[in-house]
Amino acid sequence: MNNLILQSMLNSYKKNHENGSFFKTADAFASTPLTAKSTLLFKMVAGLLLCFQIGQAQVSYYTFSENVSTYSAITGTTAIATSWDNNYVTNIPIGFTFNYNGTNYTTCSILSNGFITFGTTVAGDAAGYNPISVNGAGFDGAISALGMDIRDNGSAITYTTTGTAPNRTFVVQWANARRVSQTGNFNFQIRLSETSNIIQIAYGNCAPSSNTTLTAEVGLRGRTNSDYNNRSQSSNSTWYGNTSSGTANTDSNRTRSNSYPNNGLIYTWYPANYTYTNCTPSSTSSNYYISSYRVTGSIVEAYNASGYSTGGYGNYTGLAPAQQIAGSDINISLTTASSVTGSNPLLFIKAWVDWNKNGDFTDTGENVFTTGNTSVSSTTFGFVIPAGTNPGNYRIRIRADYSTSSFNSCGSQTYDETEDYIIKVIPDCGAKITSAPTVQICGTGPVTLSVTGSSGVTSYAWYTTETGGSPISGATAATYTTPSLSATTTYYVTALNGSCESLTRTPIIAKIKPVPNITITPASPEICGDTDYLQISAAGSTEVVELLNENFEGSGLGSFTKSGNGTTTTEWQQKTSVFTTITTTWKPAINSGSVGNKFAFTTSDVNTTGKSLIMTTTNSYNTTNFTDLTLSFRHYFSYYGSGETANIEVSTDNGTNWTTVKTYTSTQGYPSKFVSESIPLNAYVGVANLKFRFRYAADYCDGWAVDDIVLYGTKPLTSNFTWTGATINAYIDANGTTPYTNQAVNVVYIKPSASQLEVNSWSFNANVQLTNGCTATKPVTVTNKTKVWQGTNGNWNDPNNWLPVGVPASDNCVIIKSAGNYSTINGTNYEAQAKTLTVKASGRLDIPTGNGIKVVNKIDVQTNGTFNVDNSASIVQVDNIANSGIVNIKRTTKPMYRYDYTYWNSPVTLASGYTLAMLSPNTLSDKYMRWQPTVSGGSGNWITVSSSTAMDPKMGYIVRAPQTFDLNPSNKLPYTATFNGTPNNGDFTIPIAVGTDANVGGAITVDDDQWNLIGNPYASAIDIVSFLNDPTNSPLVDGTVYLWTHNTPPSSSTQSPFYGTYAYNYTAADYATVNKFGATATAATGGSAPSRYIASGQSFFVKGLANGNAKFTNSMRVSLQNNNFMRVADNSKTTTETQAPAGGQPQQDHIWLNLANESGAFSQILVGYHAEATAGFDRSLDGQSFGGNGVTFYSVIPEMNLTIQARPLPFNDADQIPLGFNADSQNTYQIGIDHLDGIFNTHAIYLEDKVMNVIFDLRTAPYSFTSAAGTFNNRFVLRFNNGTLGTGEFSLDNSIKILRGNELAVNSTTEKIKNLVAFDVLGRKIDEYKNADTSEIVLKNVKKSSSVIILKITLEDGTIVDRKTIF
Repeated sequence: MNNLILQSMLNSYKKNHENGSFFKTADAFASTPLTAKSTLLFKMVAGLLLCFQIGQAQVSYYTFSENVSTYSAITGTTAIATSWDNNYVTNIPIGFTFNYNGTNYTTCSILSNGFITFGTTVAGDAAGYNPISVNGAGFDGAISALGMDIRDNGSAITYTTTGTAPNRTFVVQWANARRVSQTGNFNFQIRLSETSNIIQIAYGNCAPSSNTTLTAEVGLRGRTNSDYNNRSQSSNSTWYGNTSSGTANTDSNRTRSNSYPNNGLIYTWYPANYTYTNCTPSSTSSNYYISSYRVTGSIVEAYNASGYSTGGYGNYTGLAPAQQIAGSDINISLTTASSVTGSNPLLFIKAWVDWNKNGDFTDTGENVFTTGNTSVSSTTFGFVIPAGTNPGNYRIRIRADYSTSSFNSCGSQTYDETEDYIIKVIPDCGAKITSAPTVQICGTGPVTLSVTGSSGVTSYAWYTTETGGSPISGATAATYTTPSLSATTTYYVTALNGSCESLTRTPIIAKIKPVPNITITPASPEICGDTDYLQISAAGSTEVVELLNENFEGSGLGSFTKSGNGTTTTEWQQKTSVFTTITTTWKPAINSGSVGNKFAFTTSDVNTTGKSLIMTTTNSYNTTNFTDLTLSFRHYFSYYGSGETANIEVSTDNGTNWTTVKTYTSTQGYPSKFVSESIPLNAYVGVANLKFRFRYAADYCDGWAVDDIVLYGTKPLTSNFTWTGATINAYIDANGTTPYTNQAVNVVYIKPSASQLEVNSWSFNANVQLTNGCTATKPVTVTNKTKVWQGTNGNWNDPNNWLPVGVPASDNCVIIKSAGNYSTINGTNYEAQAKTLTVKASGRLDIPTGNGIKVVNKIDVQTNGTFNVDNSASIVQVDNIANSGIVNIKRTTKPMYRYDYTYWNSPVTLASGYTLAMLSPNTLSDKYMRWQPTVSGGSGNWITVSSSTAMDPKMGYIVRAPQTFDLNPSNKLPYTATFNGTPNNGDFTIPIAVGTDANVGGAITVDDDQWNLIGNPYASAIDIVSFLNDPTNSPLVDGTVYLWTHNTPPSSSTQSPFYGTYAYNYTAADYATVNKFGATATAATGGSAPSRYIASGQSFFVKGLANGNAKFTNSMRVSLQNNNFMRVADNSKTTTETQAPAGGQPQQDHIWLNLANESGAFSQILVGYHAEATAGFDRSLDGQSFGGNGVTFYSVIPEMNLTIQARPLPFNDADQIPLGFNADSQNTYQIGIDHLDGIFNTHAIYLEDKVMNVIFDLRTAPYSFTSAAGTFNNRFVLRFNNGTLGTGEFSLDNSIKILRGNELAVNSTTEKIKNLVAFDVLGRKIDEYKNADTSEIVLKNVKKSSSVIILKITLEDGTIVDRKTIF
């Protein structure tokens, strides 16, 4: 057989022998047909071994035995006639096919000097008489009975074939031969047996008469003189029992007068595969028998679910045998059965092996097992194949008896069964690897591996796999250099001695230790500011650390200590493979891996109870800093039952208390096939004093063997950092509080020095050494994005005021330090840029009015640093990050007199503790208020708050002017407040509250529990349209905001717009309105014209639609628009749309109309057309009417009255817009155009007065009319031609009104309503009325939820009217 093939097969065995997975089976005594666990694999292995036996058979594997019997001479055919001397004859027919040394022959050659040969040629010298030792002989093999110089003494050499097929015998006989020049006769025969291929040399009367000692070669020879199986005699005596197996091909037996073959002596050589028995045991009862036979742990295993054998004898020698090498172990597990008692009766069991193949089992050492006087229901026993046993087949006999232990291998018993099997001994190879140390290198690269071999090794074979495959080409030396490796790799190596190769491949490890993987964060090294850092890490590198590795190859129990109540027999102790137990009945041959390997062992196979046998780690182990932990070992646990347990226990307090982590209550592994176990102990990571133990608890049971105990886990490799090329400030924390001084860390943080902050870049080398000794270096060049104020003069925009030179940009971290001149952001409407802004102690930064700074990230004003933001100056930020430090932010109101209130919001954090008293210290203590949106579910009200209240940016406040201000409304002054605190930044959630209409009625409407006073929380203006359109906010607030302008002094005659109990109230006319479509003013002159940009510190009303949290974000902040804090509008006319960023705006056309009188009454509306508008109410485009100064002007839609109304495009000049007004008193009023844009810059604009039946061209002059006090919704229509009055779908001429109270109703004053269908915004039908034939329908199935309702109304005349409302 090719050595590589055998190598592969045996390596497979060894691998699985070690890991316990070879031919896996569910149960040790599973009843399945005979198999080697895997039929296919077994056939492959058996075929390979057969190939070995036939293809490279050796006569040295034949088994020798001797005995004395009666010599029977033959009368046969003459081969060599008398007077022979140094004669030979060829092609003598054997008479049958005879297999010798693996080759079949039908003829042989007879040589007169006492031997025969096989093959086509004979010895070159026919007169040769040393057939076993001769070198260069031409024959294939020789059998020598008396290989020496002999000649005839009057008799011919004859041959014959006797018997009948298939049991014939070929005999060659020498009669009366004598030694040359000597007297005395020798009679002997060479016998060849058919079928069995047994060789016998039989000696008759041999009587040399001379004292001259001559030697004769006796035995077998193969194809070369290195393959022999001969006899050796060292002293004079008769031969029987006085010769030994030869150790050299020249060994021989002595002949002289007192040294010769005994008369009747028979030497027998059995071929390797031959076995037989000379007796057949039997039983008279079939009641008790062996039910299964299993061999485990051998190179090839075997199993047979035998059952009862007829006549009490089962001959299973024809089944595939278990296979093992000499000197190693065989372990056999048996179960018993009974046709009377069922499974597992108690039987006495014995086993024998016919080691000398003589057919009996009576020779010394052939009884390999007995249960003695103890009967068992099942057992596992083992024995060692004697060292030196020739390869070949050996018969094993197992006999079980129910009634007696006094039986032998033959004969008949009553309650008994006997079974015979074959054990095949296969050859080992003497070439071994004795040392294969692991070789380690740092990082990727080739590794040079070296091994040491046993004596006689001539070369080596290196492999990449443990089994299979071919050796690496050209790798035949004791050293091998691998290709470049990036990961730890296991290679395998065998030794060769010229005749064979190691049966097992020895693993050798090329260990690639991780090198520091230096990572710089950011990848392109950059420093921005003195709090920024570079992160340099060697993290991610780990190593597997063994805290304990005990293989018991030293003395005693090594790292363990025994305890418990054991005796010298039962306690834990070291044993050496192969160990055969010596206790009562449990007698396996335990082999933990290979012969000589040591292991720990305990047994309970002693008739006592309550055993507790413990093996504990002597030391405790520290698992701190481990990321995982595992306990692994190999073991064989024989579970007998009776409550025995094998336990793994862990202690976290150095052995005081124990926790069981694993318990075994079934057999694990086999005596010579330990099973590998791996127990995760991750729960015990981070323990300073960890111990574990093996505790065996049993009565009278079997035992436990353990080997290769390893406690290991993964632990991060720590790094040692050093620097070259520059002075480096390194820390172990990102905050830079703890300097790096060689602590065990994998990450350090590099912070710049003051001088490094003032240069464009700087360089150094980062050097790292891991705790595994591996090193790496990485050059680092740092780009500095910092700008440090130098203060040559005070101008921010002077490049020479900064180091590195240059005006800061948005990617620069700005540091304002103490300098000769403080920094001022000069210019007109100039916005400075910075990534971060830090004002150091004694540093100062001023932002004058109208200018600003945009900071991408954080603002940090350190203690004793100064940052002043003048009125209308701005701070805009991008990232959602908290600022730190104190900023002084000035905000100046529009002119006020003492009774005026200003709507405030705080641009500094609540944590700053900035109070209302700090805002306006001279305001009366009861004149600080906030708005509560709803009281007990009803309308809202003003709540007085203490002046000591810290301003919360999440709500608005109103504060009256200081008591020092004049009482005369004509003497107004602006008021400047300075907010001191940390400027707000990032996301703000603003609670929106909506009531339940609990007190609607009288002057209280359904809207009066929905108003929320909120404000701009930032130190910059915000885009209110962005706020209103934010997806979070749009379901919570209406699309219009209302800003207080306080143009009209408070009066006791003015009804409170919010139903407060105050002596003086303001009119709602002073709320300017703004939304996406536009804005309206609150006075003809001097009033505030709001824009979409709400200034810092300003609060405003929004109408809530639902309860929830609205939000402000940095994306809503705008630059350089912070000058609209209740200031007088300029003469330019803009809309909120035209104020939006350029590009992509919808088409829009606006008309602003004023209703006023000479007494100062004023109200403004905005109407127009927008691409996103509908005929109904549109959130963010339409604004609800909120009153005017003495008069309220609005446009009318069915749902409500509007201050701002956007109508759908395309524009149709037949469109008509109903207008309404409310007058406080009878007077003369004017309606006129304030300003306009879009198509209305050129298009005709008319006002129809239905009372006066006049259509007036408003482009020519304002229209004057006289009106009584009251509300008038049907008098005026805005139209765009002077022709016949149109009836647009949504004009009042349809007389469709939507009534909203506690119930939703639809009223038609002309045509009756025929059908009505209500839908929600998803198009789902929520109510329907058919054939109603009524003027008013109350929608009973529509519940109030502040949701959009779409109504489809069909009138009796067939007109279909669509309406959209919020209810």
